[in-house]
Amino acid sequence: MTPRVSLILALALARASDSDAGTFRAARGAGHVVSAKPEDGVVLVECGRDLVLLVLASDGVVRDGGGATLTLDDLGAGDVVEWLAERRAGIIMVAEITRLSAAAVA
Repeated sequence: MTPRVSLILALALARASDSDAGTFRAARGAGHVVSAKPEDGVVLVECGRDLVLLVLASDGVVRDGGGATLTLDDLGAGDVVEWLAERRAGIIMVAEITRLSAAAVA
């Protein structure tokens, strides 16, 4: 079983076992991409002094600021992104990542 499949199963089990609707919180965030690992569906983002690991949901989308569909391969270090996430019991599953601006390539 690949690490991504294990992570998805763990998140699905956590979601299914979380019967208290009061623990659901939708959250938006923004920051600069540090790195992306498309094969694992994750993006490491710097938000001020904090680092956040975003896990893109299997049905999640990546878009540019104009709404065009992108892939995690299109995200690079320094890109400014924002995301919409679902938080349950301390687990963050990202439903949408939007690249607001691409880093300048020297």
